[in-house]
Amino acid sequence: MKTIFISNLLFFMSLGLTEQAYACDQHPLFNHLPNHKVSFCEENAFNRLKIKMTSSDGSLEDVIKSGYFIDSWFEFQGEFEKRPSAAEIIENYKNAVISKGGSVKYESRGEVYLMVKVSGQTWWTRVSTDNSGTYRVESVREEAMDQSIILSAEEIKQELLDAGRAIFYGILFDTDKAEIKQESSETLDEIARFLLANPSVNVYVVGHTDNTGNYAHNLDLSKKRATAVVDHLTKKAGIPTHQLEAIGVGPVSPISHNRTDTEKQKNRRVELVVK
Repeated sequence: MKTIFISNLLFFMSLGLTEQAYACDQHPLFNHLPNHKVSFCEENAFNRLKIKMTSSDGSLEDVIKSGYFIDSWFEFQGEFEKRPSAAEIIENYKNAVISKGGSVKYESRGEVYLMVKVSGQTWWTRVSTDNSGTYRVESVREEAMDQSIILSAEEIKQELLDAGRAIFYGILFDTDKAEIKQESSETLDEIARFLLANPSVNVYVVGHTDNTGNYAHNLDLSKKRATAVVDHLTKKAGIPTHQLEAIGVGPVSPISHNRTDTEKQKNRRVELVVK
């Protein structure tokens, strides 16, 4: 009977490193099994991974997880007759995740779906294999996408004329926090440029959350985030206080369902609404 190389499948504890420090030949969570080498690898700053899991009613469902993504293929280099079985490969990864407090979300022949939280980061992984000894590891570190497309001041004006509101995903906050992240500066600059050029326009700054967690807490958080935006625009950009009013509506005005992380991400936003 083959020995399962549990001791050879370890978590790397360098998870505090920045994303740029990850190399495709060394997975950020796992080292590979003995007698294997990386045959293909792809990294994306943002991508999606479909995770199979059992829902509360016992049915099987697909959930999309998104964030930093790495896809690695490992090719067996030893004698073909001594290649590890699919079960051996799967069990190694299951044991590695469970040993770190993670869990198995779904398992079938030749594949397993795993979740683990390490150093404050949530990772979702699919391991799949056949009987060739080669296997594939797809992992997503769950996080929101950095918004690259920024509405210009002119586009903000047109959105307000056409729809009475302008939606912003480029105003960013850490989870459960109301401090504006530095990456938000470009979006805030364009909002300020619009307001300074249109001093007769008065707007509500409306904070929105998804439905995760307590309703009252989300309502309060959304108001604090809207207030943080107003404070930034009035105190740092010189916008007159009468042009802005902070409103928090929490999860009560979604623009998508809250069933998946991708849908929830759409609901976490800041809007300008014409008074």
